[in-house]
Amino acid sequence: MKITQRVQYVLRTLADDFGSPHPEHTLIALPLEVADVAILVGAVREGTNRSLMALKREGKLAVVDHRLLLRGYRPGAKSRTGGW
Repeated sequence: MKITQRVQYVLRTLADDFGSPHPEHTLIALPLEVADVAILVGAVREGTNRSLMALKREGKLAVVDHRLLLRGYRPGAKSRTGGW
């Protein structure tokens, strides 16, 4: 599995466990740094950072008050939107 796929999986899991709903989005209610996500993904920080930046450029991810916002992701939704 590629780093970006692993990053998306980890972010979905964190959103399911620690997410706060926002209209059509989910905010992960944990202050995460790139190094934290890299550890959870099992990848180096640099590769994880590239994946996170790509998700931001694609409009799937945003940072709000040092928290990650998964755009278009709603835990438990039958159909996933936003490419998650």
